[in-house]
Amino acid sequence: MTKNSNKTENQRVTRSIIGIMGIPIMLFIVMPFTANEVPEKPEPGFDTTAIKGYSFYRAYSVPVNELSDTALFNTVYSFIGIPHRSKAGARGIDCSGLVKRVFGKAYGAQLSGSSRDLLRNSQKISRRELMEGDLLFFKLESNQVNHVGIYLGNGKFVHSSSSAGVTINDTSEVYYQKRLYQAGRFMVTRAGSEMNIRN
Repeated sequence: MTKNSNKTENQRVTRSIIGIMGIPIMLFIVMPFTANEVPEKPEPGFDTTAIKGYSFYRAYSVPVNELSDTALFNTVYSFIGIPHRSKAGARGIDCSGLVKRVFGKAYGAQLSGSSRDLLRNSQKISRRELMEGDLLFFKLESNQVNHVGIYLGNGKFVHSSSSAGVTINDTSEVYYQKRLYQAGRFMVTRAGSEMNIRN
């Protein structure tokens, strides 16, 4: 090997060593700047534990999220599965009783009367205006209103069914779709502890 070849080889090795040593130096210089470019972690999402029965509602396609009326959904869930009461004094709960107890427990409201009384005392609204907590009135096998449920969103409502007890159904089901008569609303202050009822 000639002297020039040795010199060339030594220069190549020296450049390689400098190059290898330069990588950590470059990383040290660049890292602080690129670290600042990493996007911040997003804010924590909706705490699903705030809604009792969150998975249950999702299974029924009921839209529960951070804007949902927590008091309403938590109260409704505590009644799910209670049998329907067909006679006064019997164990269970009927449709108007469910509405009165849910509104009483969730908002401290004093509602009274049958489904017809609730219809008479509520503000009539169109089905396009429905919001969670509104009431749905039905004529089931009758020419008069004789059934009421609480609207939960996405066409779903909770009520005391004579066959299934307190359960969730959909207004698009043929049986209920044909018998849905009117929607009504009690004006409530859902965000606060007090409830304003329009009679």
